[in-house]
Amino acid sequence: MPQASTSPAPSPPQALAPPRACRLTCVWAVSQQALPSLAPEARAIEVPGGKATKIGRLHQGGMFEQLLGVDSPYLTCISRSHFELAPHEANSEQLPSFVLKNFSCNPVRVKEGTLSQGGQTVLHPPATIDILGTSYAGEVPVVVISFHLDSADTGVAAPLGEIASVPGSPWPQQPPCCMINCTFV
Repeated sequence: MPQASTSPAPSPPQALAPPRACRLTCVWAVSQQALPSLAPEARAIEVPGGKATKIGRLHQGGMFEQLLGVDSPYLTCISRSHFELAPHEANSEQLPSFVLKNFSCNPVRVKEGTLSQGGQTVLHPPATIDILGTSYAGEVPVVVISFHLDSADTGVAAPLGEIASVPGSPWPQQPPCCMINCTFV
């Protein structure tokens, strides 16, 4: 007669925790006049942990006009679909990570480097994402907007901050309008 097994029954597979949501908050804009008066919510974009989020004038209607000013020449530096944050597999600590893909001909700068159109990289919050434009001469990059990507469960939007200068650029601040030539996409 066969003996009954004394080993415990296998436990059901553990459900994976849903990916954590993040928040993309504008912490600096080249046209600084409007930014300090905006509520933190007006500077923030919620990034769900489980689905791709496109960032650009088409997807965040009116946000970039608020950040830069309605008459700002820098609005042309922000494409309708500038970049995308798509979920990337979580690391061993179950922290969120995203694939950032640049759709715009205006570059995006992250810690890992500058991404040209079609370029992509993996980001692990907290991270900084800068949208760049070029100078009138086409050789000096200018930071148009700087975003901070962080976990949404902190409950606090990133504070306004100082922007790090772009290597080779004399400006962390606003250059004269006549020195900007951004491409409209």
